[in-house]
Amino acid sequence: MPRVVLLAFTKMRTGFCLAGADCQTHAWIRPVKEFGAIQFGDVHYADRQPFEVFDVADWTLTAPRPAPPHVEDYICDFVRARPMRVETLEGRRRAQFLEEMAERDTSPVLVRQERSLILTPADSFTATFSYDPQTRRLDTRILCPSIGLNQPTPVTDLRWRALARVSYAQTGGATLAWEEIRRDLKAERAYLALGLSREFDGRIWSLVVGVHCVPDYAIVADLRNP
Repeated sequence: MPRVVLLAFTKMRTGFCLAGADCQTHAWIRPVKEFGAIQFGDVHYADRQPFEVFDVADWTLTAPRPAPPHVEDYICDFVRARPMRVETLEGRRRAQFLEEMAERDTSPVLVRQERSLILTPADSFTATFSYDPQTRRLDTRILCPSIGLNQPTPVTDLRWRALARVSYAQTGGATLAWEEIRRDLKAERAYLALGLSREFDGRIWSLVVGVHCVPDYAIVADLRNP
């Protein structure tokens, strides 16, 4: 039963997607169900509290299920042996874990697609937000050529999307350079968790599955309105 730090918590078309890192080895783990997608009821602990990014929890993994490039997939029991939260990384310990996990070369994911998850430093990105009040559709993207995101890339991180709804949806959208992000979020540095989608429309798409600033920004993911 590995002890895992949750580093990505996103909502996809069919359900939720989670990914974290083993506390000891720093190896990426993406828990999946043996059948079907992860649903709302699965992303809560036994006490009904929802999962949150940077939770440290014991996950019951039954078997690896690699499906290249998604080599990090493991079948997880979300019903009979729900993940058990131990603590939440905060402050200096959170910042230290991010720095230890970070990789500067993103090509194994973005270019060669040898695997599907990576965390990388990114202190010079541009963020865009757009919101259509009629359809309630929110679009969040990040552009960061220095790490290989040469086109505005969709952000599926639930906390980042919640931040966009709270801070920018009423104006219809915004485009923010890194200096503006630093000012608004009081951030000293940032890390992006990058992932690869399942095949869709004949190709695999790059995604930003986690936006992590140091110090952290105060927002709670909205699981019912992602």
